[in-house]
Amino acid sequence: MRAEVTRWEGHVDPRPARPGLLADCLQKCAQYTGDRRFGLQEGGTAVHIVFVCTGNTCRSPMAAHLLQHAARQRGLDWVIESAGLYAMAGSPMTEQAAQVLRRRGVADTAHRAQAVNAELVARADLILAMTSQHAAELKHRFPEASQKIHELAKFAGNPSADVADPFGGDEAAYDRCAQEIERHLKALLEKLAPDRKPVSADSEETGHEDCDCQ
Repeated sequence: MRAEVTRWEGHVDPRPARPGLLADCLQKCAQYTGDRRFGLQEGGTAVHIVFVCTGNTCRSPMAAHLLQHAARQRGLDWVIESAGLYAMAGSPMTEQAAQVLRRRGVADTAHRAQAVNAELVARADLILAMTSQHAAELKHRFPEASQKIHELAKFAGNPSADVADPFGGDEAAYDRCAQEIERHLKALLEKLAPDRKPVSADSEETGHEDCDCQ
């Protein structure tokens, strides 16, 4: 398979070509404005999204699990990961975060924290940070990837910039955080895959309250 070269502010990223010129679509995402819509390719084409927070035990794994759940409901073959700027490798997700996910129909909450690194950044098509400080730190560490690093809320077109950290808070704090993330993910899906609607089978099988990303 021929290699397709994608450029991110001078960084050359040689990866296998994907059908439908998906790389071109993702490059446009870097120039995204609030009223622009991007339709990703169907038929097994994968896009790689990475969520980043501080320790990779609360916000970013919740975002990754919720988006993966919503993507599966839409038949989207996306690769979704999470990482932390200062993560302790192998740390589990907090129990409060796992409970919040299970209540939203996410049955598999398995997670092991990982620190963000150059290899993960190079593989990603889109990197979504939980706060402006996270985004700034990522761009400082990986300037060659600046064009694909964004704040989740702003990229999704929502006015607020930061997703508050629930770490150390009670279950209500985690639930508020999950609700905020869901709001951003709902807008994100509408921007990236506006023609893909969720099917009901997933929620019927789980028997739990469904993710509000629909």
